[in-house]
Amino acid sequence: MTTKITTVYDAIITKLGTLYPSKTRLPIPENIQANNALFLVDGYGIRIDNISHSTPEFCSILSEYSVTIILTRELWILDTDVSNDDTVKKNLLEDNLLAVKMLNDVSKLNLGNNADSFTIRSNSGIKTLGIDKKKFKYIELNFNFKIRENQ
Repeated sequence: MTTKITTVYDAIITKLGTLYPSKTRLPIPENIQANNALFLVDGYGIRIDNISHSTPEFCSILSEYSVTIILTRELWILDTDVSNDDTVKKNLLEDNLLAVKMLNDVSKLNLGNNADSFTIRSNSGIKTLGIDKKKFKYIELNFNFKIRENQ
């Protein structure tokens, strides 16, 4: 029997793959620096940050999941030319906006009654990361969703 969390997780992963067809999925989203630089050139990942469960009521358990979508881009800087930095930042902002739109219109995930609510919590802003003498920019979008499962 498939549980609601499996349905919701699969829907999020599938939708992210559709939103970002040219991006590579990060194999280790829990630790961005642990990924090979090739994955960070233009990558995305999903990290489960926290799970809390409420006391069962009416023969069901309400679980709240805190999740982060990670979006990455490689940064090329040539001497004093910062135009690529601007381009990478704008691309990350566009990538982030696609995820925000998805979360604001959960009907696009085709979840039916599998999730009670999706709420965007915060955004990390754009950060820089150096791996293997390369520079990358990344942004993290944090959100919550709730699922009520039968016991």
